Amino acid sequence: MRKSVAVLVLFILPWSSQYCEAASKIEKLLIQSPNLVRLVGAGICLCIGLVIFIMNYVSAKQEIMRVLRTVSHDRKKRRQIEREMGRRLKEFKKIPKCPIGDVSLPPAKLVCLHSRNNEEGKESEISPVRELTIGRSFENLFVVNRPSTSREHAKIRPQKGGYVLYDLLSRMGTFVNGQMITKYVLKDGDTVGIGKEEFLFKLEKKPQKDSIS
Repeated sequence: MRKSVAVLVLFILPWSSQYCEAASKIEKLLIQSPNLVRLVGAGICLCIGLVIFIMNYVSAKQEIMRVLRTVSHDRKKRRQIEREMGRRLKEFKKIPKCPIGDVSLPPAKLVCLHSRNNEEGKESEISPVRELTIGRSFENLFVVNRPSTSREHAKIRPQKGGYVLYDLLSRMGTFVNGQMITKYVLKDGDTVGIGKEEFLFKLEKKPQKDSIS
């Protein structure tokens, strides 16, 4: 044990003497050349400040690029929305509003498939001689009183080509078989999405005569 301590002391002594000499030289330098010490200190502070500035600059540049990308993405998204709304408005203006003539279509119906109001199985008759308006307002022939449904959401109009479903610039859109539509000729078995409600379009097999009362 004593030998180990002695060896450790002999190993440390030369290094400790060198540290002492270095400390004494630094002390002499501080006393003899204070301006040099100030210059070195200023250089060190300048280097530290430069490093901090570069780090902040890189961080700020990354943040600016992120904001610019976000703004660019928002502009593209807004332009897409504006184009889509322009297209829907153009299609809306083309919706026929004239009286329905003799189209010789069989009656049809909408059957509720999925509803949050527990109205599964509820049916609404579709006449071949008048339009079926659909929406949240009680002025519609088929009322879907849900927040996801617009006041005047859509309508089904009998035409020579069949029963045509039109979207009336609804907020949540009108869907057929999962696809958003503005105009669609319905076929037997199609699934119609009005807001968050789903309905099955069914054509009657036997045509029936109907008249406006």
